[in-house]
Amino acid sequence: MLTGHLHLLERELIACGISYQVHNRPPMLNLGNLDPNILQTEKQPNFVLKPFQVSTTRKMLLGRRGGIQLATGAGKTASYIAALKWLGQIEGKPVSSLTIVTVTNLAKQMVTRMKRAGLKASILRRDSWGNADHIVAVINGLHRSWSASNPKIIKMLANRRVLCLDEAHHGQAEMCYQVISACQAEYRWFLSATLYANRANPYAHVGDMRLLGQSGPTLAILPAKFLWESGYVAEPRITFVPMSWPDASDLYSTRIWGRRIDSAVWRGTGKNAATTGVEWDLIVNNTYRNEFIRRYVYWRMKQEPEQTKVVILVQRIDHGKILQRMLSMVGVRSAFCFGGHKVVTLNNAGDQREWVDRKDSTLSDFDVGNLKVLIGSQKFDEGQSFPLFSDLILAQAGRGGEANRRVYQRVGRGLHSGIPVHVVDFYDQTHRMVQRQAEARLLALHNEGYPVQVAYPPEVYWKISGIPDL
Repeated sequence: MLTGHLHLLERELIACGISYQVHNRPPMLNLGNLDPNILQTEKQPNFVLKPFQVSTTRKMLLGRRGGIQLATGAGKTASYIAALKWLGQIEGKPVSSLTIVTVTNLAKQMVTRMKRAGLKASILRRDSWGNADHIVAVINGLHRSWSASNPKIIKMLANRRVLCLDEAHHGQAEMCYQVISACQAEYRWFLSATLYANRANPYAHVGDMRLLGQSGPTLAILPAKFLWESGYVAEPRITFVPMSWPDASDLYSTRIWGRRIDSAVWRGTGKNAATTGVEWDLIVNNTYRNEFIRRYVYWRMKQEPEQTKVVILVQRIDHGKILQRMLSMVGVRSAFCFGGHKVVTLNNAGDQREWVDRKDSTLSDFDVGNLKVLIGSQKFDEGQSFPLFSDLILAQAGRGGEANRRVYQRVGRGLHSGIPVHVVDFYDQTHRMVQRQAEARLLALHNEGYPVQVAYPPEVYWKISGIPDL
C-alpha cells in the first residue's frame, strides 16, 4: 500500500476507534545535523538555508512522502534541492530523482538551480536525459511518452528513488495521477504555495484526493505572515481601489451566455462566453480603469524616480499591450514579457517591436534600473524570480476558482527583504461577476494574514496622492 493511501486509512481507523499495527514500515533515517551551507558552491558561494528551510528539509526526509505548502518566496525549491543533496550524502552516492513541472520555463529554471547546487540535472527530451541523476520533465510530454508505452520512460519511472511534483495545484491532476502511479519512488514530495486549494470544482476535489493518496499528509505548512513577522521579508502594503465605472450591472444577460442586451454583441461561445465579455469590457478594455493605472505609474515615477520600479501583472496579452501603449503616450518606457521568452517594447514612433529570447536580458535591465516599468503575463505567476521592485499592480488578478491561488502567487512576488512593496489591486464593482471575484481575493488575503485596506474611489485617491491631470 502506498504511504498516501496508508495515511488516509490510518485517519479513518483512528476516527472509528479501531486499533491497528503497520508492518514493514520503512525505518527512520539517521539525519544528524543539516549544514545550512549545503547548497553553497562556486556558482552560489553565499547561499545559506534559513532555519525554517532546514526544518522543512528535515520534515521532507523524515516523512518520506507528503505535501510541502510554503508561501511564495519561502524557498520551496531550495528546501527540495537541499533534501536531494542531504539524502545523497547519507547514502554516500547521488540519488536518482524525477521532478515533474507544468511548463518548459519552470523545467529550465529547476535544472539551472540544481546545477548551481552541484547536482547533475537535465530536462527530459522525448526519451533522452543524458547521464543526469536528476531528471526534470514537463507533465504533458512525460504523459504522452508514458501513454505510448515508451520502454525507456517506463524503466526510468520504475528506477527513480525520489519523485517531486512542483506546483501541485494545477488542473492536470488526472495526467499526474496516471504517471505518478507508474513510478515506484520511495520519496514522494508535492510542492505548492496553495496545496490542494482548488475546492470550487467537485471534480478537482476528487483529483486532489487521488493525488493526496499518491503522496501522503502535508508535512510542512508555512504561511506568508510568518515571513514578515519573523523579519525575513518586509511587510507589504495592499490597497484595493474601488472601481465602479462603467456601471454594467444590467448590460449582460444571465440567460443567454455572452450576449449584451444593449447591442446584442456576442463575445464568443460556450460556457465562458459571458465571462469573456465582462472581462473584456470591464477590465481589459476599461478606459477608466486603465487610465488609473497609467496615472498611478506616472505619479510614482515623478515622486521617486530613482527608487520606483513598477511591475504590472495582466492575464491577457492584449491587456498588456494596451497598457504599454498608454504608458508610452506619456513618455514612460516599459517592456511587456509574455509567453516563453517573448518581449515587446515600443520605439519612439509607438510601433511595437517583438524579440524572442530577450526575457532574461529584460529582467537584468529591470534589476539594474535601466528599465523602470515591467509588464508581465500570467507566465510570471509560477517559478519566476523577480528582481527587487517597489510597486506591484494587479491589473487583472484572475477569475473563477483560480483567483485565490493566483492572488497568493502574485502578491508573493512582492515579498522582499528590506523593501516594503505596495500592492495595488482593484475592488471592481461594475458587475456582480467581477465584484464576486474581487471579494474572493479580499477574503483570501485577509485569511492569509496580509494587511489589506480598501482605498478611496480613484477620483479622491488621485487628489490626495497628487497625481496630475494628463
